[in-house]
Amino acid sequence: MSMLKPLWEGIWMGIFGLLIAFGLKKKINFAWMLGIVWGIMWLINAAIQGGYEMLILGWSGVCVQTYLFLILGLIALPSLLIAREGFS
Repeated sequence: MSMLKPLWEGIWMGIFGLLIAFGLKKKINFAWMLGIVWGIMWLINAAIQGGYEMLILGWSGVCVQTYLFLILGLIALPSLLIAREGFS
């Protein structure tokens, strides 16, 4: 029942990510820091959602959406750290 909601966090995080991507493309300095925050938000969201599903709901595993959030965070952070030199 708890997962029958629309994926609002995914929609807002996607819109936020697109705005950051446009800022990164234009080489705006603060876009890099926003991208780091964006990646950390994905990881925190995955951890909270995974903990909720396994600890509170008692599921044996997490849903695919949680893995998607984790993967996006794990791709975004190292990519931005590698690209840091272009924004300093």
